Amino acid sequence: VVIQQMGRFEEALRSYRNAARVHPEVATSFFNMAKAYQDVGRVRDAIAMFRRAVIVKPDFYEAKASLAGALTPLRLWGKAVELLEEAMTLRPDNAEGLYLLAFALMHVCGWDKLQGVMQRLRGAVDTRVASNQPPGVEPYATLTFPWHPLSLLSVARHHSQAASSLVR
Repeated sequence: VVIQQMGRFEEALRSYRNAARVHPEVATSFFNMAKAYQDVGRVRDAIAMFRRAVIVKPDFYEAKASLAGALTPLRLWGKAVELLEEAMTLRPDNAEGLYLLAFALMHVCGWDKLQGVMQRLRGAVDTRVASNQPPGVEPYATLTFPWHPLSLLSVARHHSQAASSLVR
């Protein structure tokens, strides 16, 4: 992972491939390979490796959620919704996952489920902001959410403080 963070993607991919060959039962090798493929824009290869990670470890939340996220540029919204709903059974209050699920539901016109997801998302975001954690949602996206203005203000304040600390 450190090699990948240093921007040496091909070297990282070789390392992940070797790890997957030696230990095919370890899902993180496939997951890390998928993330490296994403970093170099190889979306279809990333999707294939996220799928392998999920096959090896069906309860791997990050792999399911990341697979769903990787499907969205290909506009495979229905499959993304299905995967995110499965992932959310593993981490029902994960703000990032709920955010992505809400976004995907909007694309498939899943209005019957959207309100409940948005309520759960709001609760997860409020909890995170109250404990001084990142909200888990993009700053401008929240402006489109039908939330109480005070909730929106708390998210905006958090993002503002985070941005201010980067400038210092």
